This record gives sequence, C-alpha cells and structure tokens, in this order.
Amino acid sequence: MNGQTTHNIIAFFSFTATALNLALIAYVLYKNPRQRVNQVFALMGLSLAVWSFGDAMYNISGSISTWTFWVRFQAPGEILFPVLFFHLALIFPSAFPLMRNRARAPLLLSLYLPAVFTLVAFYATTWAFDFQAGAGGTNLVAVKGWLYWTYAFFSYALLLAALTIYIHNYRSSKRLREKRIAQVMVAAVAIPLVVNILENARLYTLSSTPCFFTITAAVFAYGILRLQMFSEVELVLKRSIVYFILTVLITSAYILTIIISERFISSYFSAQGYIITALFILLLVLVFEPLRRLLMRWVDRLFFRKDYVYGQLLASFAESLTELVSLDDLSRHITGNLTDTIGLTGAALLYESQGEGRWRRQTISGFFPSYIEDPSPRLRFEKDRILVGDGEGGDASYQVLEISLIFEQETVGTLLLGEKLSGYDFSFSDRSLLAAMAPQMAIALKNGALYQEVLEKQRRVNELMERVSEAHEEERRRISRELHDGVAQSFLGVVYLSEFTLDDLERDLARAREDLHALMERAREGLEELRAVITDLRPIPLDVLGLRGAAEKLLKDLAAEGKLETSLESNLEEGETLPPLVEGNLYRILQEGLNNVRKHARAGTVKVSLLRDEEKVVLEVADDGVGVSVSVAGAAPGLGMTSMMERAEEMGGKLSIESEESRGTTLTVSIPVSGGI
Repeated sequence: MNGQTTHNIIAFFSFTATALNLALIAYVLYKNPRQRVNQVFALMGLSLAVWSFGDAMYNISGSISTWTFWVRFQAPGEILFPVLFFHLALIFPSAFPLMRNRARAPLLLSLYLPAVFTLVAFYATTWAFDFQAGAGGTNLVAVKGWLYWTYAFFSYALLLAALTIYIHNYRSSKRLREKRIAQVMVAAVAIPLVVNILENARLYTLSSTPCFFTITAAVFAYGILRLQMFSEVELVLKRSIVYFILTVLITSAYILTIIISERFISSYFSAQGYIITALFILLLVLVFEPLRRLLMRWVDRLFFRKDYVYGQLLASFAESLTELVSLDDLSRHITGNLTDTIGLTGAALLYESQGEGRWRRQTISGFFPSYIEDPSPRLRFEKDRILVGDGEGGDASYQVLEISLIFEQETVGTLLLGEKLSGYDFSFSDRSLLAAMAPQMAIALKNGALYQEVLEKQRRVNELMERVSEAHEEERRRISRELHDGVAQSFLGVVYLSEFTLDDLERDLARAREDLHALMERAREGLEELRAVITDLRPIPLDVLGLRGAAEKLLKDLAAEGKLETSLESNLEEGETLPPLVEGNLYRILQEGLNNVRKHARAGTVKVSLLRDEEKVVLEVADDGVGVSVSVAGAAPGLGMTSMMERAEEMGGKLSIESEESRGTTLTVSIPVSGGI
C-alpha cells in the first residue's frame, strides 16, 4: 500500500467522522436547542467536525500552501475539544458539586482562557507551530514549540479529569442509565486519547487522531439513540417505517396474488375466467383489511410490545374505572397497575384534600425495602422525594415524579411515581400513557369522592330516620304514661266526685256545693295536664312567637320565679322561623338546659345567646353558678344531658360543656341550619 492510498483511507475515515458529528449536532439541537447540555455537546461536536474535516483535507492536499491552510483550519477544533469535553463532564449527566456554588464562573474562566490564549498564539506567533518546508520542498514539516507541549499536557489533564468524573459517576450512581452514560462517555474518548498520546510520543505513525473520531461519533450515536442522551427517540418514526414496509409487502403480495390467480383462473376456466377472477379479487379485497389489522397487531406485540401492553392497560383501566366506586379499591388499582406495568420502585396516591397541599388519605404500592419491618411505615413527601420511616431523613428515600390530578380546575389528588427499576428516565411512551391516564384518574377520584359522600349522607339519613322512629316510639310511650298517670287519673277523680255530688244533692246541699268546687278544681287540673301534654307535642310558643319569642318566654317564666336574673342575645328577627326540626330540638335543648340551671346550678344569673349565620345556629346557655370540676364534667352524663346530646347529633350538630368549680357552666350547641340533611 503506497503513501497516497494510506492518506486517502485516513481522509475517508476523517470525512466520515465529520459527517457523523454534524448529523449528531443537528439531531441534538433539533430535539432541544435551549438546553445548556445540548449546546455544549453541539460545540464539542463542532470542534470534532472541524478537526476531522481539516485533517481529511490535509491528507488529500498536494501542495505546501494547502497543507499549511488545513493545519491552521483544524487548530480551533483540536484546541477547544478538551475544554468542551471537560465542561460537558461537569454538567452531564448530573451536575458536579463544583458547578453548584460560586466557583462555577472562575472554574469555567480558568478552562477557556488558556484555550483562547493558545488559539490566538497559534495564529499570531510561532510558539505553538513553526511551519517549514521539508527536504526537496515536497512536504511540510511543523516544528512543535513550547506552547504546543504545554497545552498538550493541559489538554491531557482535562481529558483525564473528565474521564475520572465519569468513572466516579459510574461507581457512585445508583441508576443504571447514568452508569451506562458514563460508560459511553469514557468509551467515546478513551481510544482517540490513547492514539493522540502515542502519536505525540512518536510511537504511532500509521494514521492521525481525527480518523478515530469515527469511533467517537458512533459511540455518541449509540448513547443518543439507545440511552436517550440529550434527547429522546420518538417511537412514532420507527413505527411509521415498520408500518410502511409492512403495507408495501402486503400490497405487493396482494397484487402478485391477483396476477397469478388471474392467469391461472383464466387459463383453467376459459370463458368464465373473468367472472371468477372478479369474484376472487372481491374476496381478496374483503380479506385485505382484516389481514392488515391482524398483521399490525402482530407487529405491535413483536416489535412494540411495551406500547401494546400500554394500550391494553389503558383500555382495561378505563373499563375498570366504571366498575370501581370505592376510593380504597380505586387507589390500589391505580398505584398497583402503574408500578407493575411501567416497572417503578413504587407509586403513591394522595387524595381527600385537607387544604394547603395536605391530604387526608394515601395509598402506596412499593417503596418499602425489605429492611423496613414496619408493615405501615410513616410516609412523608418533601420536595421531590418520598421519605419512608420515622427517622429525620427517613429509613429510606426515593426520588419521585409528582403529577397533579385535576378535575375542572380542582386538584383532586396527587400521584407520586418513583424511578424506573431499569434506571432509565420516563420515555415518550411512559409520558404518553400518564398523560392519557391522568384525566381518567382525576374523574375517577372525583366520582369516587362523590359516591362516598352520597353513601355517608345516606348513612346519616338512615341513622337519623332510625333515631326519629325510636324517638316517635318513645314519645308515644311517654304520652301514654302521661295520659294514664295524669289526665286519665284527673278525669277518674272527676267521675268519682260527680257520683259523690249526686248523692249529696239529696242529703246535704252544703256538702254538695263543696263537692262541686272540688270537682271544678279537679277538672281544671286535668285540663292543665292535657294542655301540658299538647304543649310537649309541639310547643305552642314556637308556632305563635317563633324560636326567639319562645326563648324569651322561657326566660321570662324562669325570672318570674324570683330566683334568677335572665338575659337574651339574639340576631333572629321577631317571628323568624327555622326548619321545624331545628326549632323544636333547639327549644327542647334550651328548655332542658334552663331546667338544669334552676335545679342544680345555684346561680344568680343566666345568659342565653341565640345567633344564626348562613350555615349554622349557635345556642349558648351560661350561668354563674357553682359549676363542676373537670372530673365530674367528664363523667357519664345523666338522662337530661344524654337527651340534649342526642338531639344535637340527630341534627348533625355538636354539643359542648365548659365548666369550672365555683365559676359557672357554659352549654354550647351548634346545629346546621339545614338540620344535618
């Protein structure tokens, strides 16, 4: 092999390296031109392309002047490549600690200043190169000066430092993808670096360093296409190519089948051949589309199995959402399917908002390493990480991707997805799946919440109806007892006195007159008892005066006994009415509360507050009596107190008592205006 042939082979590889690097630059910038990592990689690729192209042209040039020009042309690439590669190592795939603090600017300045100085000196002085004609004037000799060797050692130091950083990333990273990226970056530069060192040491003279940049570009291409470095490969293009080839093959087979069948059928059936051929073609047309769909599904399962599984998951997920109504079942279904299908370290779903980014309930799938023995460990979410366990930093921590589930501008849940077990980032297919599932999950959570709310209201209604039924039965028994023990006895006495009076009318008119007076009193007592029973059924003051007026009458009657001073504060208007159940229960609670004050409090004053807003009515009864101690207040309540508590709960309200010994007692009742329905 003569010298020119060798130069041509070297030029071919250098041209190939140039083309590959330019293609990678275009692809990376097309994917994301604004990302700093992509910009630095593009500059590094451009330096390799300039170096390779200058070397290729040098090897095919035939004069000293052109040799000199192409050596000068490739100098910027040769000088800037080590600096750019080291700069890339500082920020990709993960930021180096020095790049996170104030040392960033001085560090980058210390990198680029020597490169710029060497580049200027290369063109302005002979410190780096002194070009001389060789013996006979047929070749060019470049005498390397002191600046060349100084910058050469500086470049080797930068490249070795960059390789050290990637080796450190490989050993320290827990993610498989970052480990493989570190391997790619080391493999891309290691061989050209060794060749250049041997070349400068005059131990290797077969070829120049740039022709090995073909290996560098090929390794970078593998990392970009396989590991999604600097970009993400869209599967749409791959699938389109496969589908196009498949369609061409099916169409070709279809046309070929028609041609063969037409000749065979025409020759066999002679005159009737055209009719049979037409029928056969019609049959092929009917079979073509089902066959194409069948083959497409087969290709999906064979070449794009992941996408096929995702499609099946999306379809089954949408179907299951219509069947699952329990929030617990639904959340377990969501987290479990995502963890298993995408292959995640875990997934968590937070739902039932408490406001300010806090959630009442959570469902977790995965995230628990084997060394955590607690079956239900504490789970905390801080920034972009999940902490598992009670320790300050958690017994285990996982980086997560947070996805807000939004339904009609309302955040109904938060989905936290751990890293993929493979170590790769979420792919285009993963994100497409999540984007398609997120609205469905939000709708399902909202429907589940509404269903739970309906169930809870139904439970409360059923419980209320049961209590109302029990109250009705108890009221019937109470009325029966009161009629039997009170009114019935009074009228029985009226009957007996009437009989005595009839006897006395014949014997003793004075005695008969006394019996008539006793009879009249007994009748009045019976009438009062009957009125009391009627009043208990529906207090007459409520119908006539409203709740405020009825409360005023109760306090007026209590004050008339001469033992207590009473006062009422209320924002209810005169005659203003509330729902009957609310009015009736508040009146009974007030009646029982005042009765307790009269019997037990030994108070001098009692103050009643009856206030209403848009949502609730608040009744407060406060006295200055003896009060009770905390221990007594917390003891089992009596019948009167139990009755008041049950009435408040039946209305969906709350009853509380605050009391201190010798400082009085305050009874507070809060009931929704709607009556808890």
